[in-house]
Order: sequence, then structure tokens, then C-alpha cells
Amino acid sequence: MTITVIIPYYNAENTLHRAIESVVTQDFPINELILVDNNSVDKSNEIAYELAKKYQKILLINEKMQGANFARNTGAALATGDWLQFLDADDELLPGKLSHQAALIQTFQKDVGLICAAAIIEVLNVKNISHRYIKPVPEDIIAALISGLAGTTCSNLWNKKIFDQVGGWDTKYKFHDDPILVFNYLLNGAGIFIDNQPLTLVHQDLTIDSVSRPQALQQAADLLSETDEYYDKIAKYIFKQYPDRSDYRQLIQNQRALIYCNYTFQYGSNLHDEINAFKNKNDIRPDFLTKLRAYYYYLINNKVNSSGVLNYPILFWQAILNSHKLFQ
Repeated sequence: MTITVIIPYYNAENTLHRAIESVVTQDFPINELILVDNNSVDKSNEIAYELAKKYQKILLINEKMQGANFARNTGAALATGDWLQFLDADDELLPGKLSHQAALIQTFQKDVGLICAAAIIEVLNVKNISHRYIKPVPEDIIAALISGLAGTTCSNLWNKKIFDQVGGWDTKYKFHDDPILVFNYLLNGAGIFIDNQPLTLVHQDLTIDSVSRPQALQQAADLLSETDEYYDKIAKYIFKQYPDRSDYRQLIQNQRALIYCNYTFQYGSNLHDEINAFKNKNDIRPDFLTKLRAYYYYLINNKVNSSGVLNYPILFWQAILNSHKLFQ
């Protein structure tokens, strides 16, 4: 089997070198490494050209249409490998990632069309404090899609033939591109293998604005709308394919309730109309445990300003200071 690695980048001068090095130091020989410039105006291109001279099998191209999905599709169109490894420029592959998943494919070659893998997520919150956790993948791929746990762009490994059949990344979506592509693989009948060995490190910097992690109100509103559309798609699929699975329908409702609470804590009156429209359309009635779970995420990402053992008293103190949000 052969693997093509595709790294789209946009103004990634601080992280691109790390991403590329994490690929070229893998113990599995890649077919090629395609770097796709998505209109960078910083020193990213200089770094890309420098490393292209240093390492073989690096192809430099550009994509004028702004957006990671356009760049990923452009890279994939030129890929000659049987499998596609996408890597965002701010993330990295851990040692042995490709050889581990290649071994899985060779073991189950006739059945595997996609590997959905766990990842290590490192979050830098708005207080510049880093938190790290493992994002697992449930064995039930439908539950994984509902829960937002169907791997990530970079932890998954995608069969090239099926990628072409489903039309690649859907450029319509800006926020739910990962689960939509996994869902399209599922609709295409691809065998999906779950890999809970976390060998990808995903960096999430909440101190900066991002398409996938919006802070601007309009982006947040767009994300909520796209989320609602995504769950409508999943709900229709479940109604048709699994009409007796009330547990799936309840899981969707629980997830929508969690999203509603997340938005209430994060944006409150700033997106009052959009949040209430989402709640009323889907008849959301969150229980206290769901509110508490969302409240914890809110505090960790926005209020905790120290690390280590000091997290706990500060977390408790911030919980008291912001308790009005829990009961609003």
C-alpha cells in the first residue's frame, strides 16, 4: 500500500515546520508529501521551499480558493497514493502513526475503507493555559458521528478510491467537514475500522479566531446553523436505516441539548435569537447534568488561568463566580 500526505497551509509560519517534520520522520515510507499553499502572506512559503529542497517527495502547489477544504481537494486530486493522510499545518503526527495504521489496513485489507482514529487534543484556552486529553472513537460509528467522536481530519486515514467516489471534502461545510466526510464514506458502503491508539496530536488554540473554533458572533451563528443541518442529515439517515433505534434518536437530542447549553454559556444574550430558535425548533429541554457538563467545558476553556494542581481551587472559585450562568 502507498500513502500520500497532504498538508494545506495558510499563514502557518510558526507551525508548518513542525508538521512537516512529523511526517518526514515517520518510520513508514510515504509516497509523496503535497504542500498546498492557500494564499499565505507570511513566511510559510519560504519554510515550505526550504524543506522541499531538504527532503525528497515534497510537491509544492497552491489553491487560490480560500478554505482548507478547497486546498485539501486540490492536493488529493494530484495524489498517487492508495491512501490519504491529511494533516493540518498546526497539528502533528506522532511517531509510528502511519506504520501502525498501515499494519491495520494490511490485516483487514479487503474490508477497510477508512480508519477512524483517536487523537490527543491539546487545548490552549483563552487564559493561555494548556489542557490535554484523549479524544476516543466509540466502536459504534453511528454513535461516534452523533457525538462528534468520529476521529479527526488528521487522525483518520482515508482510502483514495472512495474519497474520489464521494467527491472529496464538501466545500459547502466549514465546521463539520470531518464528520460529513466520514458520513459520506458510510453512505458509500465503506468499511470503517475504529483505531483507539492516539498517534496524532491536534493543537487547538482558543486565543485566536479560527474557522473551526469561532469567536466572532457571525461565525458562531453560522456554526450553530450548520450543526443543526448536520444533525438533521444524521436523523434522516437513522429514521430510514434504523427506525427502531430510539437510543440513536435520544443521543441526537442529548447532543443538541449539550450544544444549546454550550452556546448559552459562551454567547448568552449576544446570540439570544439564534440560540432560542435552535432550542424551539428541536424542542430542547436540557437536564441539570447536561447543563453541568457544558458549564465545566465553559469554565475550562474560558476561565481557568493556571495549570497543575492549582486548577482545582481556581476551577471551584470560577464556578462560584459564574454560577449565575448555570441557573439562567
